[in-house]
Amino acid sequence: PDGTSPVRKVRIFIGQGLPLAPTGVNISYADGKMKIKWDPVTGSEDGGYIDPSAITYAIIKDGSFVARDLTATSYEYDFEEPVTKTDIYYYVMAFNGNRPSEMTQSNTITLGALNTPYSIKFNSPSILTQNGFTVLDANGDRKKWTASSTYGVYYPYSNRNQADDWLFTPELNFEAGKVYRFSCDVYARPLNSHSPIETEKLEVKAGHGVTADAMTIEVIPVTEINNPKSEMRTLSGMIVPETTGRLNIGMHAVSDKYMNYLDIDCLSISEGMDPTAPQAAENLAVTPEPTGLHTAEITGTAPVKNVMENAIEGDVTLVISRGDEVITTLTAAPGAAFSYTDEVPEMGTYTYTVTPKVGDA
Repeated sequence: PDGTSPVRKVRIFIGQGLPLAPTGVNISYADGKMKIKWDPVTGSEDGGYIDPSAITYAIIKDGSFVARDLTATSYEYDFEEPVTKTDIYYYVMAFNGNRPSEMTQSNTITLGALNTPYSIKFNSPSILTQNGFTVLDANGDRKKWTASSTYGVYYPYSNRNQADDWLFTPELNFEAGKVYRFSCDVYARPLNSHSPIETEKLEVKAGHGVTADAMTIEVIPVTEINNPKSEMRTLSGMIVPETTGRLNIGMHAVSDKYMNYLDIDCLSISEGMDPTAPQAAENLAVTPEPTGLHTAEITGTAPVKNVMENAIEGDVTLVISRGDEVITTLTAAPGAAFSYTDEVPEMGTYTYTVTPKVGDA
């Protein structure tokens, strides 16, 4: 008989193990410091040897190493907050000698502020939280700004208290020496189809922070609103920042008690403008040649005031464009009528723009 025994095989990795990827990677930011922390790596991917006390770590951001050869499981360093709103995240990887783990991505935090121009239409129940708005029920009566798919963002009536409720935008960047036009479309809504439209009240302010006390810049004074949705009304005001930096805009419901609903459909903030920049041309019209020739007459009236509602001094330059092409430049006195006949290259639909300018504004 053959005395050979059955063959048994054992497969095992011998040597330095490939470390597991770090877990629990978390970042936080406060007071100009970025802190990254993670859980220690104590095992290997391949069953190889790991000495947890000998594991080192590296932190990566935007494809470059922030720190290497770390033995601790946290790291903090000076980090300048970006001016413009930016999503920030890091990766952490472990090393067992020269054997690297897979990278693990941290949570994402958002730093910086939004730039102008900025606009938003309120069209979903989650739009406020998704876009960084803050709701403040200043009088604590649980009647507060609420977003919906149908009614934009609305303030519901109270049968006990005058409204004292704020809706704050996220932070936006503003530049001293510029002016910014704030606009919002508003309407008053009855309680039901059988109730009348009541007179609601709204004011708009600006300041740095999401508290009532922070709102120190008047944008739109207290205004009565009693128009239905079918007659949407646009409220406008100017933001004139004294210093360059960040501001929040606060919409403040101040309706009397026993009113109905105050609704905001959308809002916008223009890009910064020179305070001497003229307002838009008035009475603008484009009239095609009636017999079918490839010409159209552009007519209008030069503005008489600048964006700060002050009278324009001197002539107004009117830059007329067809699509993206500037086709002519006219000069007119404030309030004077102007006209220009344009010959188009072929029949079709065209968009004309008239941009008034005064000096370098």
